[in-house]
Amino acid sequence: MEMNVSHLSYDTASRSQRFLQHVNELRESIDQLQRRISALHEKQANILSQTVVGPEDKVVLQLCSFHSLIGHNRGIHVQEQLSSLIDEIKQHIRSLRPRVRRIEEDLCRDEADAPTEFRTGAELRIRRNQCEMLKLRLNDLLVLFNKAQLEYKQRVSSRPKLQV
Repeated sequence: MEMNVSHLSYDTASRSQRFLQHVNELRESIDQLQRRISALHEKQANILSQTVVGPEDKVVLQLCSFHSLIGHNRGIHVQEQLSSLIDEIKQHIRSLRPRVRRIEEDLCRDEADAPTEFRTGAELRIRRNQCEMLKLRLNDLLVLFNKAQLEYKQRVSSRPKLQV
């Protein structure tokens, strides 16, 4: 039985192209997640920079703070926007995690299945590096998101004490 080497090379190339396409899609998705986290951080900073004017606003602020919420003249509307943005970010994270894991699993499977004469060491290192960079970037964004949430909650809880 004779093997068609050109077909195998093409198959390897198409795997690499598919891998790079998935990596690019994930990068774009991670970039979008980063923009959402930045928007969340800006919105939280904007909310915290506003002053509470009336005593009724102070009561709303204290009640909202009790539930890790924030209230202003437009308190409920602003809180709905903030909650919506947080939910979008969490949903985005839930969709990204399995995709990054899948790429890592595919890479491990390709490393195990590929004959060495059709895979260069450089190609495998490049793919491994791409995968590690995606994981690292996603983890960095998760830390940034969690840090922003924690900081916001701390500042919200200390705010009613300052206003009262």
